[in-house]
Amino acid sequence: MSEEVEKEVENEEVEKESVEEKKEEETTEEKIEEEVDSVKPGLSPKQIAILHYKLLMENNQDEWIKTLKKDLRVNAKDPASSPGFWWLTGRRCVTKHGYSYTFRHEETKQENYVKFFFNRLDKDGKPAMTGQVPIHVIRDEKTDGEWRIDTASY
Repeated sequence: MSEEVEKEVENEEVEKESVEEKKEEETTEEKIEEEVDSVKPGLSPKQIAILHYKLLMENNQDEWIKTLKKDLRVNAKDPASSPGFWWLTGRRCVTKHGYSYTFRHEETKQENYVKFFFNRLDKDGKPAMTGQVPIHVIRDEKTDGEWRIDTASY
């Protein structure tokens, strides 16, 4: 085999290994992204965001509050606080308008911050209003670096 052919074969093998490693990473990530029912240590940004909307739709305010960054939890049940307003607005959207929320896509990812978009669907499963809402997730150092909600929309 010529030197040029050997290099080409070697490059193909390296590319093949790279593709296999990427598939393995994606499979591992998919396993990590399983759906959860409550806040617990080690949740990914995507899991905490999905759980945030799930708990809102299930009317579980106590567990929903745990999805928020620590600074927001203090007065979260006070309707005059930001999270209190979010809860009331979100629940009104769910109960009065029949909205539901499903994961759409990841928009921005940085070391300690991720922005996702969720589909906002009406009772018929069609996009409601703008059809999507953003949610901002941060690594909250006040909760031992766990991922928590910084800002959400409904």
